[in-house]
Amino acid sequence: MNPTSAFQRKALPFFVSALIGALATAGCSGDKPAGGPPPQGPMPVSVIEMQPQKVPTSIEIMAQTEGA
Repeated sequence: MNPTSAFQRKALPFFVSALIGALATAGCSGDKPAGGPPPQGPMPVSVIEMQPQKVPTSIEIMAQTEGA
Protein backbone atom coordinates (compact mmCIF):
# COMPACT_ATOMS: atom_id res chain seq x y z
CA MET A 1 0.00 0.00 0.00
CA ASN A 2 1.25 3.42 -0.92
CA PRO A 3 1.58 5.91 2.01
CA THR A 4 0.07 8.62 -0.18
CA SER A 5 -3.10 6.59 -0.83
CA ALA A 6 -3.43 5.86 2.91
CA PHE A 7 -3.23 9.59 3.63
CA GLN A 8 -5.83 10.33 0.95
CA ARG A 9 -8.16 7.69 2.39
CA LYS A 10 -7.84 9.15 5.90
CA ALA A 11 -8.17 12.75 4.70
CA LEU A 12 -11.27 12.15 2.56
CA PRO A 13 -13.80 12.23 5.46
CA PHE A 14 -12.25 15.46 6.73
CA PHE A 15 -12.53 17.17 3.35
CA VAL A 16 -16.09 15.92 2.80
CA SER A 17 -17.21 17.17 6.23
CA ALA A 18 -15.45 20.51 5.62
CA LEU A 19 -17.26 20.85 2.28
CA ILE A 20 -20.64 20.08 3.88
CA GLY A 21 -19.94 22.58 6.66
CA ALA A 22 -18.98 25.28 4.16
CA LEU A 23 -22.14 24.69 2.12
CA ALA A 24 -24.33 24.77 5.24
CA THR A 25 -22.72 28.01 6.39
CA ALA A 26 -23.16 29.61 2.98
CA GLY A 27 -26.81 28.54 2.91
CA CYS A 28 -27.49 30.18 6.27
CA SER A 29 -26.19 33.63 5.38
CA GLY A 30 -28.71 36.34 6.23
CA ASP A 31 -27.75 38.75 3.44
CA LYS A 32 -30.84 38.07 1.33
CA PRO A 33 -34.17 39.68 2.29
CA ALA A 34 -36.92 37.25 3.12
CA GLY A 35 -39.63 36.83 0.53
CA GLY A 36 -43.34 36.92 1.12
CA PRO A 37 -45.74 39.61 2.30
CA PRO A 38 -44.58 42.34 4.67
CA PRO A 39 -45.18 41.68 8.37
CA GLN A 40 -48.51 42.80 9.75
CA GLY A 41 -49.17 44.55 13.04
CA PRO A 42 -50.10 42.74 16.22
CA MET A 43 -53.12 40.46 16.11
CA PRO A 44 -56.28 41.82 17.76
CA VAL A 45 -57.20 40.02 20.98
CA SER A 46 -60.06 40.17 23.45
CA VAL A 47 -59.41 40.39 27.18
CA ILE A 48 -61.64 39.06 29.95
CA GLU A 49 -60.96 40.01 33.55
CA MET A 50 -61.58 37.22 36.03
CA GLN A 51 -62.80 37.87 39.56
CA PRO A 52 -62.76 35.27 42.34
CA GLN A 53 -66.17 34.41 43.76
CA LYS A 54 -67.61 31.80 46.06
CA VAL A 55 -69.78 29.14 44.49
CA PRO A 56 -71.82 26.51 46.32
CA THR A 57 -70.44 23.00 46.24
CA SER A 58 -72.61 19.97 46.68
CA ILE A 59 -72.06 16.27 46.19
CA GLU A 60 -74.81 13.94 45.03
CA ILE A 61 -74.07 10.25 45.35
CA MET A 62 -76.28 7.45 44.09
CA ALA A 63 -76.11 4.33 46.27
CA GLN A 64 -78.02 1.31 47.47
CA THR A 65 -78.05 -0.15 50.93
CA GLU A 66 -78.97 -3.68 51.93
CA GLY A 67 -79.89 -4.97 55.34
CA ALA A 68 -78.32 -8.16 56.60
